[in-house]
Amino acid sequence: MRKLLLASSALVCLSGVAMAADLAPTAVEPVAPVAAPFSWTGFYAGLNAGYGWTQSDEGWRHTSGGDAPDAIALRQSLTNHSYDLNGFLGGAQIGYNWQQGHFVVGAEADADFYQKSFSKTRSLLPNFPGNSVTQTGKVTGFYTARVRLGYAFDRTLIYATGGWAGTQLDFRDSSAYPASFQGVSKSEFKSGWTVGAGVEQAVNEHWSVKLEYLYADFGSTKSSSCNNAAPDLCYSHKHDVKTNVVRLGVNYKF
Repeated sequence: MRKLLLASSALVCLSGVAMAADLAPTAVEPVAPVAAPFSWTGFYAGLNAGYGWTQSDEGWRHTSGGDAPDAIALRQSLTNHSYDLNGFLGGAQIGYNWQQGHFVVGAEADADFYQKSFSKTRSLLPNFPGNSVTQTGKVTGFYTARVRLGYAFDRTLIYATGGWAGTQLDFRDSSAYPASFQGVSKSEFKSGWTVGAGVEQAVNEHWSVKLEYLYADFGSTKSSSCNNAAPDLCYSHKHDVKTNVVRLGVNYKF
């Protein structure tokens, strides 16, 4: 009888241990946190540097003098020329992006230091060596205010851009001989338009780098001059100015 009681007690103890083991909490593996998708929305500011190719296409036109020999010679000497004003540029930009889904709409303004010039001496009347004119031209600054329309692949943004562009143009014709043509100068800030495209890559939540191309057309600037000894012998010309820009930039998003 005593052995039977001991056996029963042992069986009860083993059952309790088994039930306790069944009731022990099961270990749960930790779930890795899901990273929030990157957003391009927000204000930003940054710096840029690159290279500009500016072309000034010069057009000449004889405006008076009739069929006089000097007038005929003047017409024959007035040929069109193109001048290249190429060089490095750099500056700063500010802007704002708003993202909805994959689409990004933004606005950006920038100001770059850019200064290039040219100088050319030419004879207006080949039969009279003193009748020559030295032409100089200079382009200063490159400024834009644009909209950006892009498509985001998470941290990569591909965009098209377009808007206003401006620059300072200075052109001067100076005569090498007082009895020759009157000197004339033209200085004005020109407004034009620009279009382009670019790609921007976010490095982290705040910093991004970009590569951008812009084409800008600043229209024409015009001037005219007459011969001091023969005021009816005149010419006029204009400069059509266009710029291509490729630049790298870095932005900080606030």
